[in-house]
Amino acid sequence: MIDDHVAALAGALRGPERVKAELVAEARDGLVDVADGYQRVGLSREVAERRAVQEFGAIGEIAPEYQTELALAQARRTALLVLLVLVTQPLVWRLWRSLPYPASDPVSQSFAVADDAIEWLGGLAMAGALLAVCACGWGVRYLGARRRVAHATGVFALAVSALFVVIGVGLAVIGPSGEMPLTWVRLPWALTVLVLPMVGVALSARRCVAATV
Repeated sequence: MIDDHVAALAGALRGPERVKAELVAEARDGLVDVADGYQRVGLSREVAERRAVQEFGAIGEIAPEYQTELALAQARRTALLVLLVLVTQPLVWRLWRSLPYPASDPVSQSFAVADDAIEWLGGLAMAGALLAVCACGWGVRYLGARRRVAHATGVFALAVSALFVVIGVGLAVIGPSGEMPLTWVRLPWALTVLVLPMVGVALSARRCVAATV
């Protein structure tokens, strides 16, 4: 009965597999300990396991709390991933800013405006990601809506990934060309150092949102 109950719990949960496995293993160990205690006082193993499962609670009653823990774990992972991706971007943009461009060139002026914008947005996004890491960790002790915090983190990460992909690809396309068509150099670079990492962020954010539904 314990194995069946634990298997049903595992099937009802969505989230990071390692954290999920740890939570399910912890639940199983607790059930086994309770059943062992009942067996020591004279109950049969079958009755002991049945009573332990009954005290543990039905899947519909206990799964939401476990799911919230998984959602918060996925949200922390997503926020950390946003930080990791964004902290490397200033190095890339610094190299891009080293390319000369004439101030009178309208395209180059657009590049400069977008470049300044992404720098400010990057700082704000990193601050938001750091806040999300804290909120999904020790901060949830002081927040009642724990699953809403996880959901908001996933939505935030989705918005960040979409925004930076659009601006990054735009910068690669409209950037100053100099004496050669550098768009064909910048665009693959942007796809490698920005778009692909942000796709990873978006996938993690999607799992975060799914874990809160």
